[in-house]
Amino acid sequence: IADEFVASNFDIKLVFRQIIESPYYRAKNFEPTWDEASADTPEAQQKLDELATLGTARWLTPEQLERKVRAVTGYPWQRSVDSTNYLLSFNEYRIFYGGIDSDSIIERMTVPNGIMTSVADRMSNEVACWNTARDFTKPAAVRNLFPYVEPGFEPEDANGFEIPAVTESIRANLQYLHWHLLGEELEIDDPEIVRTYALFLEVWRDGKRGIGLGEYQVGLPGDCQANTDFWTDQPLSDADRITNDPAYTIRAWMAVMTYLLGDYRFLHE
Repeated sequence: IADEFVASNFDIKLVFRQIIESPYYRAKNFEPTWDEASADTPEAQQKLDELATLGTARWLTPEQLERKVRAVTGYPWQRSVDSTNYLLSFNEYRIFYGGIDSDSIIERMTVPNGIMTSVADRMSNEVACWNTARDFTKPAAVRNLFPYVEPGFEPEDANGFEIPAVTESIRANLQYLHWHLLGEELEIDDPEIVRTYALFLEVWRDGKRGIGLGEYQVGLPGDCQANTDFWTDQPLSDADRITNDPAYTIRAWMAVMTYLLGDYRFLHE
């Protein structure tokens, strides 16, 4: 359909017609070519695999997204344990994100509009900022996001040559994040992993260059630092506190987190 759309000089009517005439659009009357007795055959499983990705996902409600953010990062989308939760508060984004108050607003919005996507963009940026350094303050074995890497893991040496052991760890953590955040079981050389690694590498290289030229600060932006324990609001020890990012790796991981948290597959189920 895409090829014919281009060939028709982008006649949108052709797209509508082709989709409506397609077997996917008319799936209500679809008759399987196998019966229950043969449902466990390789041919039937192949057919099921082909159909597995069809259909649409549901835009998460504010309450569902809040639970998902908390589940995958370990923390809610709020500045401190005693502050307002952005997705659950009527004075923040609960209504703007399509929620209801069971009074004057009783129907949830299931199709995102410009305001809702802007809220999702802010969520992905702030959650990435607040939780990346915070996750690195914990032992690797109990981290939610970065069990395979450390802030000092840089993919290239001073001469620009790849450090294989480090890049292997970075890719393993990217593979883990795609599963942990998006539910994708991907091979280490999958194009999605390659694209996400390219993003990490581009941000890291730009950051290293900027720090070397004095264009970027070594210190993390205030909100992105890890100075206190979220749940107790007690100061972290000097050994655990993270305020600087001299290798620019934390900010590169923040970019990856923003990218994945804003993904369609994170915002829908």
